[in-house]
Parts: sequence; structure tokens; C-alpha cells
Amino acid sequence: MGENSLAHNGLADGGVGGDEPSKTGRGEAFIVGRMMVDQLKALASDTRLQIMTWLREPDTQFPPQAHGDPVGIGVCVSHIQHKAGLSPSTASTHLAILQRAELVCATRIGKWTYYRRNEPAIEALLDDIRRMV
Repeated sequence: MGENSLAHNGLADGGVGGDEPSKTGRGEAFIVGRMMVDQLKALASDTRLQIMTWLREPDTQFPPQAHGDPVGIGVCVSHIQHKAGLSPSTASTHLAILQRAELVCATRIGKWTYYRRNEPAIEALLDDIRRMV
């Protein structure tokens, strides 16, 4: 969401994100507004919000894992699933929602998928919220 900031698309100047089409059709304001709504919806789940909180400090929140540093490549989905007390399919659904909202990044190593926070996207979301509120 970095280059889709409010200042970039005119929302900082009082535009109405997502409600007013730009001169080029629905335009960037709609796209940014839609992404922000999707991200906020993704965070509007206690489970997903808890996962995001745990992923902020993966080395202290999860046990050691076989492949790589949890800060660098992310946390294995099985560790997230176990800590959250979820079935594999439910954990995958929650993580897929966070990934579609660009709040987490996934790295695949062999048959395992590792998730980490997408800090630039999170910072951009927070910046956009600060500009709007």
C-alpha cells in the first residue's frame, strides 16, 4: 500500500476515498479506499488480530523451527495454528485473509509455508488512518 498513500492520490487534500471516481474512471482513490477497507476488515477478527500481535515478536512468541529465522522468513503455519488452537484449514483461511489484505507475506519452503508481517503495508495503513482521522 506504500505508494497508494492518501497524499499520493489526493485524499489528504479532502478527497473522499472510494466514493468519488477520479478523472480516469474509478481511479486510485477508490483502489486505496478499497484496500484500506479490506485491511481493516481483515483486522476486525479477534483471531487475526491476535496472530498479527504474535507475529510482531515471532522469536519470543513461537517455539524454534526447523527452517530459518522466524523474523527473517516468518513463522511456520503449523506453529501459528497450534498457538491459536485452530484446525489447519481454519488457520490457513485466517492467514489467507491477512495475505490478501497484504498485511502478511508468505514464504514457501518445501511443503511448509511461513508467514511474517508486511511492515511497510502496516505502516502505510497506519499513516493513511492518521491522515483520515
